[in-house]
Amino acid sequence: MAELLVNDIYWKKGELGLQNFEIFDSDNITPRDGTGKTYTFKFWKQGEATTKGSGSLTDTDITNGKWQYTVLSTDTDTVENYLGELIEDPAGAALRSNTFYVIVEDSSP
Repeated sequence: MAELLVNDIYWKKGELGLQNFEIFDSDNITPRDGTGKTYTFKFWKQGEATTKGSGSLTDTDITNGKWQYTVLSTDTDTVENYLGELIEDPAGAALRSNTFYVIVEDSSP
């Protein structure tokens, strides 16, 4: 089965803004053409049944696999290591990414 490859994400506590995603095919070389697809990002604490955060991605260069997620204050309010996943919804069954880390680090004093 094909898989989307996504790198780990590092945020500082309280960080806001845009998180850029570059999505690749399973060869980790070819950018994933997102034409006709939608992507959802979610992350959660390992072992918990509820997500810490989630939302739709906005395309910035759809044919070259470039997307953005708006980071909310509730996404970065707790220093923690989370597991993240992207879900691609084409006109058929959803395709999931590899699981990656979403790490919220303490800010400098």
